Amino acid sequence: MAIADVSPPVLDSPVKRRLGIEGYILIIGVAAVAIYGICRFAYEPSYQAKQQAIQTALTSEHMKVCDQLGKSTGSDRDNCLKLLDTLYMTHERAILADSTEI
Repeated sequence: MAIADVSPPVLDSPVKRRLGIEGYILIIGVAAVAIYGICRFAYEPSYQAKQQAIQTALTSEHMKVCDQLGKSTGSDRDNCLKLLDTLYMTHERAILADSTEI
């Protein structure tokens, strides 16, 4: 082959790249997280509904406590419920304050 001769171009044969096991795990993981997020968004109750359910349960528990204390009539019951609500709020604030210090 002389210097003036041009060698034929070498054609790169296409290389088939296959995903490894890590690629499949990544794809399945991303899909699972996406499906979980969509399902949670669609089926989980709203924050307001949760708060309303909690408040209803709390009020019924406070009524039971007031009944057990013998405060089941009129203003005695109202005062008992107010005191229990105040106590609950105080405990809730104390718990939140303790959790922020950690």
